[in-house]
Amino acid sequence: MKNFKIFFFVLSLELITVAILVLIADLYVSSVSDNFTDGIVVENIAGRLQVTPSWDAIRTNLFDQFKPGLTRVEVHKILDKVGPWTIDSVNPIDGSWDPNLNQIVFRELIRFKDQNTNAGLSIWDFLYDKNDKLLDQGPVDLY
Repeated sequence: MKNFKIFFFVLSLELITVAILVLIADLYVSSVSDNFTDGIVVENIAGRLQVTPSWDAIRTNLFDQFKPGLTRVEVHKILDKVGPWTIDSVNPIDGSWDPNLNQIVFRELIRFKDQNTNAGLSIWDFLYDKNDKLLDQGPVDLY
């Protein structure tokens, strides 16, 4: 009977050890996989924008491209180069007053559909005038 208890005790310790090792391996593989996916996403976007593959280079390129005066359609074409995106929020149809710009603006908040892209670039805020010309823009977390 004593040997039987020792056998089950050793068996339970081995099972606990295996479970811990499987958990550690799973955490490692998922972190490596996320970094690999993120790297592929950055390389793809950078290739389409013809910049160095880094989130900083992509962000800088977007700031350079989103010049005041661009039409909403031109802005959307640039966003299309980055990847799939969606409009999260817009102003009422008649716009809203922006005290910083001292005029009525039409706001579009966009986010990228890919998680890695959205994490790397954030949600972007675009402000247009009544003629659909870009007034200002920027990532919401830096705005």
